[in-house]
Amino acid sequence: MGKELGQTLKNIEQIRNAKGFTLKYIASRLDTKQAVSALIMKGERGLLFKILEQIAMIFEIDITDIIKYPDKYKKQVAPKNN
Repeated sequence: MGKELGQTLKNIEQIRNAKGFTLKYIASRLDTKQAVSALIMKGERGLLFKILEQIAMIFEIDITDIIKYPDKYKKQVAPKNN
C-alpha cells in the first residue's frame, strides 16, 4: 500500500469517527458487507475512486477534503463541543 493511500485510509477512519459513523453504517451506505468495508479500510482491498467518491458523499464533503484532511479540513468535521 502506498504512503498516500495509507494516509487517505487513515483520514477516512478519522473523519468517520469524528462524525460518529460506524463501519456497519458506512458498509450499508456503500451497499456492501461490513467485512468488505473493513478490508478496504485496512488496505487489504482496493480503494476504487468510485468508492472514495461514495464515501465523500456519505461524509458530505469533497474528495479533496478527505485527502487533505489532517492539514486543512480537520476543524470542519471535528465534533462540536456542547
